[in-house]
Amino acid sequence: MAGTVQNTGKLQNLTNMGKGRKKGVPNKVTAAAKSVIAEAAEKLGGVERLVAWAKEDPENEGKFWSSIYPKLIPVQVTGEDGAPIQYEQVQNDAQSFESAIAGIAARIGAGATSGNTHH
Repeated sequence: MAGTVQNTGKLQNLTNMGKGRKKGVPNKVTAAAKSVIAEAAEKLGGVERLVAWAKEDPENEGKFWSSIYPKLIPVQVTGEDGAPIQYEQVQNDAQSFESAIAGIAARIGAGATSGNTHH
């Protein structure tokens, strides 16, 4: 054989090596779909129309902050200082559950400010 193949411990189909997209290159269908959606958004009024829609109704603004905006924020879930997530056993009652949720919400909120005033 002309080259060497490093044994990674995983089975490899050597007949397909080198085929396919290189890492980081988007799928053509995905790229085309994103392009079409972006063009449609511009033709529907772009930024100005999205802002007008959000201001039309407090419910729309809530949808913007809770559904649309978070899609722009990269999310990585890790433990403290990048360590693995630590799990702990908690009592199975409503107060413990609410306390756990409040702790999670506080950790998430500490990483980003959304400017959302609707609760």
